[in-house]
Amino acid sequence: MKLEEKVMKEVDSWNIQIEKLNGEEVKYHDLVKPIFYSIGIDITRKIIGIFKGKIVGIDGNSYLELNLEEAIKRFRLDYVLSHLNNYDFNISETARQIAAEKPESMRIIILNILKENNLNIHELKENKERYIKAPNAIKTEVLDFAEKEIMRYKEFVNYKLLKKLITKNSREIAKRFAKIIINPVEDRKSALMPYLALDFKAAQEAFKSKYLKDQFYKNNMNSRRAAEASGKEYGTYRTALYLRGIKTTDLRKTRIKKLVKTAKI
Repeated sequence: MKLEEKVMKEVDSWNIQIEKLNGEEVKYHDLVKPIFYSIGIDITRKIIGIFKGKIVGIDGNSYLELNLEEAIKRFRLDYVLSHLNNYDFNISETARQIAAEKPESMRIIILNILKENNLNIHELKENKERYIKAPNAIKTEVLDFAEKEIMRYKEFVNYKLLKKLITKNSREIAKRFAKIIINPVEDRKSALMPYLALDFKAAQEAFKSKYLKDQFYKNNMNSRRAAEASGKEYGTYRTALYLRGIKTTDLRKTRIKKLVKTAKI
């Protein structure tokens, strides 16, 4: 889903009314919603532009919102950065810890991953707080920025009651827009955790398998839609499942069992 679509979906979920504007009750969709579409798109784009140097991979996308190749590229970076952070950004030590076989080969892989993402180890080591920040600290920073931007818009709104609406709800509106960008980053961090105990090769393969299965579930167990979301031809997607010993019939049975169990509860 594109950023603009995410913003519109979020704004559509709000329930806001401005009463007695020009003597009439104005429903949310009549005036406020189109204004917040524009404000939200502008602010979320600014968050990405300003904070991309502070949060690597900030673009409002979780793994499943990317095609398979993009998701693997993002996963490799997230995995490597997490381990580099654990070993004080020492590439040689990190390579020894996550290599399946030859540490020197892993060292080259790490350097290539950083290079393809326009990063270098010296910049990371000297400014690690810029790239690896505590979730709560960066959330607050993004939220403060979003609220400040929202309040700037207030100065250009002519309607007094709309200004009042923005002023009164600026923090909540900021939270709604900020989460569009921050939540996917946090989702990726949570999704990354099970793989950190695996070596790089095993982690990447496990990630691919889970991604393929999760796309199948996300797309209502429709293989063709899952293939499209993965950026693969239908036959290529099915082959990828087959090579990993994954059967769609088994996936359907697993999902049905979970649904039945949930229904009993």
